[in-house]
Amino acid sequence: MSRAVPKRSSISKLAKLALTAVVLGLLVRIVGAREILGAFDGINWAWATAMLIAGLLMKLGVSVQLWSIFRRGQLSVSVLRVFLANALSALYSLVLPGDIAASGVKWIDLSAATGKKAAVFNALIYHRMVTSLVTLTLGVFALVVSNPLDNQATQYIAAALLLLLMLLFIFLYHPRLGAWVETMLRRASEKLPRLGATYAVPVIDAMRRFHGFTARDHIAVFTWSCVFIVFRILTYWCAIRAFDLEITLIDILWIAAFLSITAALPLTIANLGIREGFLVLVLAPLGVASATAVALGLVLFANHVLIALVGAGYQMALSLGWVRWRVEPGQNISEKAPAQTP
Repeated sequence: MSRAVPKRSSISKLAKLALTAVVLGLLVRIVGAREILGAFDGINWAWATAMLIAGLLMKLGVSVQLWSIFRRGQLSVSVLRVFLANALSALYSLVLPGDIAASGVKWIDLSAATGKKAAVFNALIYHRMVTSLVTLTLGVFALVVSNPLDNQATQYIAAALLLLLMLLFIFLYHPRLGAWVETMLRRASEKLPRLGATYAVPVIDAMRRFHGFTARDHIAVFTWSCVFIVFRILTYWCAIRAFDLEITLIDILWIAAFLSITAALPLTIANLGIREGFLVLVLAPLGVASATAVALGLVLFANHVLIALVGAGYQMALSLGWVRWRVEPGQNISEKAPAQTP
């Protein structure tokens, strides 16, 4: 039994690698390798460099946002450590399919830094929900204004998804509703087998750190999320300018929202092939050639590679013992949040 799990995991990774290769191969076959290479001939490398800088600022912005969540949840960790954990996640996303799977690496690293696995798990969920809410809100707004697909069903589905996410966020993080959800989950955990309860109870207990946030805390986190989104839009805009494409800000908003959703799907490695294929479909009505759309996707992928290289350096430093990975024994080891003041 102990050997079956790694074997299934290896098979799953090989399947994702194979799917990535198949999707990319189909794109190259349909669009044409020469045409894709030719699309790079007219690229403005100054704008491409600006895109890489904006991408680094985007990662810094999301790191500060996550750090602010940790600080408000009384978890001690530096902005640099959060940035390096994000970079490490980017590195492993080149092997693990989907952003969510790679986030497990981030959780392991930040749990080692804080000594509080359950609280870090809750912080990452809160962070993803806040980022998704801001991204989807802007994306739905852009869909309604632009109506690029000329299909109201798409708008309704996106709006329904946004509404469900809003309701879930309120239920989890409203002071009273969050406490009620925590109580219900704790009662449900009593019916779990002992092993399941061992994992579930600490996670449920750590929820109080986040549904105890004040309105000011939530506003601060959402503000940092907006800063992150601004840098994300700037990254896309610089990449688009590198190919001298005429794509409006409204279109960039909903394209970025869709790509953030596809990136979370455990389909291909680092969303390769899926991102490029999506860009081919949605940019064709805007007059963008298929080869240019694929080239744009690959240039955007360069941001991921750059951050992954930082993660590779961090991984090397960890392996050589140049960086301390775990928290010192006796520091920050309690999983329980401080009692809330009335």
